[in-house]
Amino acid sequence: MNTAQKIIAAPRKSICRISDHGLWDTTKWAWSHVAARYREWSLNIETESWVDVDKLGYDPECHGYKPITFARFDSVMKEIEVKPGEDVFLDYGCGKGRALVLASVHPFRRAIGVELSTELCDVARENIGRAVRRLRCPAIEVVNADASRYEVPADVTMIFLWNSFVGQTLAMVVEQIRKSIEKNNRPLTLIYALPQGEKDVMAECDWLYGRRQIPASFWTGIDVFVYQAGKTERTVYQPLQSEPVR
Repeated sequence: MNTAQKIIAAPRKSICRISDHGLWDTTKWAWSHVAARYREWSLNIETESWVDVDKLGYDPECHGYKPITFARFDSVMKEIEVKPGEDVFLDYGCGKGRALVLASVHPFRRAIGVELSTELCDVARENIGRAVRRLRCPAIEVVNADASRYEVPADVTMIFLWNSFVGQTLAMVVEQIRKSIEKNNRPLTLIYALPQGEKDVMAECDWLYGRRQIPASFWTGIDVFVYQAGKTERTVYQPLQSEPVR
């Protein structure tokens, strides 16, 4: 759908959404789209359009491309401590590179995006190339790989997981993270975002602790949990309970 078609369809789409979700929710939805367009323009990127899983040819356990909202990611980064020139960011299922670009606005030593789709990898690299003058992270890499087989680099200290896959694929990714910590024990922050109401599978990992939920931003619909792993001297959050999350 081109821009003209979107403009023509907008009133009807808004009316349908008001009918289904109410005026207040629709107002938030509309404002989030306006804000997203501005952020895309300011960063000179194009990450807004979704891509259905059928078009990507993914395994049924993998989801299509649907980026996290700018507001939601901003709310996460406000709650996270980044050590300039030291921390390394990893985004699983980076898609067109929105979270990777937004993370790179912060002073990470380097940032890595892992994406299965070659097509989306190319788009992510183009977005990074256009935004690079606005970014503070000096080294950004997009890796075209199967996340379930990707070995987490030993220097990664912050991982972002946004509902890219479920089931056995997610289990294998979590195991890769655990193995990386076991091989090179270091403080690691795991940011896990998922649609509201879905199960937080990280709560079952006995090697994760300090579980905390990031407060909802203007746009809700997503739960974000933050965990710590590895060495305990860099515990950003106080645990919500006295015992490790099981």
